[in-house]
Amino acid sequence: KEGDFVALQAIQKTEEDSLMFSSYDLDRTIFLAQQKPTFKGDMFSALSLLSEGDSATFKIDLDSIEKKMGMPKPLNTKGKYTLYTFAIKKVIPKGKLNDTVFNDQIQAFIKTETDKAKNSEAGKITRYIAAKNLKPVVTASGLKYIVNKPGNGPKATPGDTVQLNYTGSFLTGKIFDTS
Repeated sequence: KEGDFVALQAIQKTEEDSLMFSSYDLDRTIFLAQQKPTFKGDMFSALSLLSEGDSATFKIDLDSIEKKMGMPKPLNTKGKYTLYTFAIKKVIPKGKLNDTVFNDQIQAFIKTETDKAKNSEAGKITRYIAAKNLKPVVTASGLKYIVNKPGNGPKATPGDTVQLNYTGSFLTGKIFDTS
């Protein structure tokens, strides 16, 4: 219901099946407050049909999203709809709870989720390194890195300006940023 706290996983795709967004790639839960729908058949209309533990896929009209929410259509799509797949992980109903109690319940849930994520990251990274047979350098702070091609120039020192090339990717191999 409107005002309730919702924790969910989400995937957004074009009708042509191009992935636009996946919270699974980020390995993080999305937190939001259920809102009053902007228009009949929008994302919040879809979420209002679901309960904790449910998952479903919805087709939402791109023209309505653009006209009624002011969000531009995704580039390179010829379809009329965007597809959202939602998996509802947790619902904390606002009901008659006062704001303090309601917010305390939300913060406790978020802390639990954050702690779980923190505690599982080290294991995921260790498994990834082992599976790829990587031999990273480990700094005193615990940062792990691999030099792909050593250079022969001077080492950077604090205050220096450096130019570098990099690629950031998820453990799945999907690149999220590159120079």
